[in-house]
Amino acid sequence: MTYAEHIEALLAEHGIAVEWRDRANGRAWRKPRRVAIPRVKTAITYALALHEIGHVVGPQTGRRLDREAQAWRWAEANAIEWTEPMIRSAARNITTYLRWCERRRGAWIPPADHDARRIAEWI
Repeated sequence: MTYAEHIEALLAEHGIAVEWRDRANGRAWRKPRRVAIPRVKTAITYALALHEIGHVVGPQTGRRLDREAQAWRWAEANAIEWTEPMIRSAARNITTYLRWCERRRGAWIPPADHDARRIAEWI
């Protein structure tokens, strides 16, 4: 099964509507069960699609950073394979959220043992 076929199968299995994007970013809406993702052509776009699907069907509790980490863990657990480019992509993505927390005055700073920090350390 190719990456694209796997994503199509997951979308159908979970009843998730999809909006295909030209940009290399994604978005998910849990309640209407919808994602906006780029067409799956590479390991990176595959990981991103899995991550967005994880926002819809995986656990989503706590703060935004918690939910981001949960969606990446869901992606890792449900991937056909979890390759080095996918690992780096997830770590870079989470690192962006961590840096935002650190820069924003008054923002919650996750503790050293937070799962998002462990994902960021993948690279």
